Amino acid sequence: MMVDAKAVGVHLVHFPEAALSGYCKAQINDWNAVNWPTIQREIDKICALAHELDLWVDLGCNHRLTPPNWPHNSL
Repeated sequence: MMVDAKAVGVHLVHFPEAALSGYCKAQINDWNAVNWPTIQREIDKICALAHELDLWVDLGCNHRLTPPNWPHNSL
């Protein structure tokens, strides 16, 4: 979809909130069950494609913080 968006002149792609990670309270009961490496790999792939296509990306996702802080949803 990012490639198609660029082809029609889009400059900014907005992903739905929590598109990769799910919602903190509604869908995640145990932070240890979250597959953080997979989420990070997908974020990295989106960033690489955005760079390749010269697109801005607005991607909301849960992000890990250093312990003892809980992950938070951010852009």
